[in-house]
Amino acid sequence: MAKLQKKKTVSNKKKQVPVQVQSDVDSSQVAVQNIDIDNIVAKKSKIASISVKRDGNFIFKSINYFKEVVAELKKVIWPPKRQTMLSTVIVIILVIVISIFLGLNDFLLSSLIKFVL
Repeated sequence: MAKLQKKKTVSNKKKQVPVQVQSDVDSSQVAVQNIDIDNIVAKKSKIASISVKRDGNFIFKSINYFKEVVAELKKVIWPPKRQTMLSTVIVIILVIVISIFLGLNDFLLSSLIKFVL
């Protein structure tokens, strides 16, 4: 028999969840699996609250914060040195060009106002 793929909606007290069901039997014998969404969300929130300890003094919290900062910075993919240098040079060149443009506009507009007045 061919595999059947059907989307069923499981009715929870508060939410409806689509469930993908695969079966080798006909559609009348397909069983629907119950999922408790509230329980899953509660478990995730408990895990998140465990990682952050709310009690403790300022020094403990500060040390914990900096440990987390170091852990996050280790996950960052830093650009290579060549790319960083090229980006820096491009930014410096753009700042110089825009400064010259704005300086010329300021000079020309102030000269025009002095001429008119």
